[in-house]
Amino acid sequence: MMTIDDARIFYKDGLQRLEHAFANTPDDRLLWKPAPTARSPIALVVHSAMSTSHIQSWLTGTSFNAKSSAEAEELFHKEEAFYTSRETALQLLEEKSDAFLSWLDALTPSDLKNCGEAPFGLGTVEWSQGIFFPGLHMRDHAAQLEYVQTLYGDTDWHYGF
Repeated sequence: MMTIDDARIFYKDGLQRLEHAFANTPDDRLLWKPAPTARSPIALVVHSAMSTSHIQSWLTGTSFNAKSSAEAEELFHKEEAFYTSRETALQLLEEKSDAFLSWLDALTPSDLKNCGEAPFGLGTVEWSQGIFFPGLHMRDHAAQLEYVQTLYGDTDWHYGF
């Protein structure tokens, strides 16, 4: 059975991967994106941070405002556009990560039976599973950032955490 500590480790691993990829993104590529509807490296970091907060919110009972994934994407892109520097993106990532990790620290094993209502009519999610969603989401966007790097010609694997 997965535990709260496992969720913390999983999240921090995704966070480290995203931060490492972002640290290896040159300043002149921070706002670059391969297509008009794609996310830039900064937007990927900001989106990951905000989504951590969004997921925690709907798990704990605050409905997600968007009624569809298309509406959510529109909302997300508007939120992300506000951030244009490495520093502000990293500050937001740290703030949202600290808040999520503090929430995890306050959970008890009995809390894991609680349920939250997933957006877009996807049903209920037990916290025992939902506490892993922010880390999974962050890992997915870290992979996207790594791919964006290859699109602008960076073929270094950037090993060496």
